[in-house]
Amino acid sequence: MALVGYVKHLFKTRPLLSNCLTYGTLFVGAEFSQQAVNKHFAKARNEVLEYDFAGIGRCAVLGSSILPSLLFMWYKWLDRTFVGAAAKTVVLKVLLDQCLMTPTSISVFYIGMSTLEFKSDILAEWKQKIGPTYLTSWFFWIPAQAINFALLPPPARVVYVASASFIWINILCWFKRQSM
Repeated sequence: MALVGYVKHLFKTRPLLSNCLTYGTLFVGAEFSQQAVNKHFAKARNEVLEYDFAGIGRCAVLGSSILPSLLFMWYKWLDRTFVGAAAKTVVLKVLLDQCLMTPTSISVFYIGMSTLEFKSDILAEWKQKIGPTYLTSWFFWIPAQAINFALLPPPARVVYVASASFIWINILCWFKRQSM
């Protein structure tokens, strides 16, 4: 109980730091879970896969700094600018989020990871994967954000979005591993 109280206090007094730590942990957890699943299926095929700790580290950097800071500021602005849970407000928030922030965060993911991987063409993977990833995001984030903005009070959003983000980050990590 003391830990729960401390976490609540931290989110209240240091919301950006708390969001960065939470999102970073989920990002690393999603990448690790993707690698564990791939390792399991490789073992079933009598292949040996090792964990890519450098890849997990890149996810830690991107997932605990740039992406959560961007999302924190975005949702802070969105909730301040469009207040309430009326149907019109919810639809507007969901559409703005999907049309503006989702392609931005997907772009930051691919370009950021390519930069951290020291690729010579940091836009190559983004060019190949932005379309399919963004299309998938419409099927995932529109219902998820509709529930978020329509049904949940602002204090419950962090846990809900964190849970949805864990699933979404697994999807992003899966797309990252695909060759196009």
